[in-house]
Amino acid sequence: MLKFRGLYCILAVFFLVHQIICEDSTNLLKDLYSNKDILKRIDETYKAHPVHTFTGVQQTNLSHYVIEIQRSPKCPQDTVFVAIGMIRDPRYASLVFNYFHSLWRFGHAHCASLICVNDTLCMDICEKNHFPCFHVLPKEGGPQYLMEIIANVKLYDLSIPVTVGVNIYFVDLDVGFKVDPLSFVRPLSEPTWDIQFQLNHFGIKDLHDAYHGYWMNIGLLYIRATPLVRKVFDFAWELYQVND
Repeated sequence: MLKFRGLYCILAVFFLVHQIICEDSTNLLKDLYSNKDILKRIDETYKAHPVHTFTGVQQTNLSHYVIEIQRSPKCPQDTVFVAIGMIRDPRYASLVFNYFHSLWRFGHAHCASLICVNDTLCMDICEKNHFPCFHVLPKEGGPQYLMEIIANVKLYDLSIPVTVGVNIYFVDLDVGFKVDPLSFVRPLSEPTWDIQFQLNHFGIKDLHDAYHGYWMNIGLLYIRATPLVRKVFDFAWELYQVND
């Protein structure tokens, strides 16, 4: 229990809270979906995504996959956008399109990636539309249950790029952006933060305590590659294994 309190202390001191600006995907991209010329431009952009030139370990290892996206000259900023997808039902396929089309709209297409977790439908959508997606499957001797696989991805696989200097903008696939996702977070040029995350507000006005009315939501994380963040990842992974 003391370890959890210690982690909350780190969160309270070092993590910056931001309200996420979201909008229904149908309204957000209504004009875009009906414009064939724009759809063609989107397709051409993703056809030229750096992952389509990856070979060997860049294709088979998630950590290397993310690292090489950031290292590519086609990714102009020092941030890689990562989402985790569990589609499984055609009704949720629009979330994949919304994610990639939004990042194209705001100029981040070549820094985008999606992790499909044991999901052939997700990968089928990606392959047909040239979207940059990595398929994570259960491994022999490794975690077999969906949430265990996701925990390993978040706490272990994505921690490795951070240790080599890759900044990660992580979102759940049901997060949609009304504005450029980098426009409402503090920039990397500002050295006052380590991780920024989504804040859920439950309408309680007594805000003298961060836990009164607000809850941290890790459905969005902007992770800066700093020594402190590496320690947090290491601590979280150690704690997860102890409590497994």
